[in-house]
Amino acid sequence: MIAVVASCKVQLFRKMFKSPKALKAAIVGVFCQFIFMPVVSYILTLIFRLEGFTALGLVLAGCMPGG
Repeated sequence: MIAVVASCKVQLFRKMFKSPKALKAAIVGVFCQFIFMPVVSYILTLIFRLEGFTALGLVLAGCMPGG
């Protein structure tokens, strides 16, 4: 992942922030990654009645990019 981030250039970020469509896509991506996915994984722990480290592992996997 470090190699992927290291290949990003400042010009790409400037171009993204100037485009409203790209900025909306970035906001949706951040929302899904840090709010939607952890909430869904927590709800799954409740539905399947998981306990302890299994529930914690599922929530952590929901918080990580790529699961």
